Amino acid sequence: MIKGICEGLHYLHQINILHLDLTPGNILLDEDMMPKITDFGLSRCFEEDQTGVITKNVAGTRGYLAPECYNKEIILTHKFDLYSLGVIMIEILTGKKGCQVILRMYEQFIHHSKSNLTNNDLWH
Repeated sequence: MIKGICEGLHYLHQINILHLDLTPGNILLDEDMMPKITDFGLSRCFEEDQTGVITKNVAGTRGYLAPECYNKEIILTHKFDLYSLGVIMIEILTGKKGCQVILRMYEQFIHHSKSNLTNNDLWH
């Protein structure tokens, strides 16, 4: 299943389409259990010589959006879809919502960072 999603996303990126809302709900399975990427309502196309699209307004599904999407102005590239793909892969492999796993990782990082700052132990 993961391979099929990767192939579909690769195809979209080859023809300069960014999906920008890749979630499990936007991946349907056909009768042969082959994944089909759907819901292109938020997708963006760009010219062949462009590597991304500049925007100030990013929409999508929380938990599947790359952290950079929360900046005021960003350049959208295929990397945003790859972040979403990674979250979906975590969900498939662990059976848990990927955004919850990532949130726990962020919380652990913040806790560890605060602990190091409090102890003046930045380099250990």
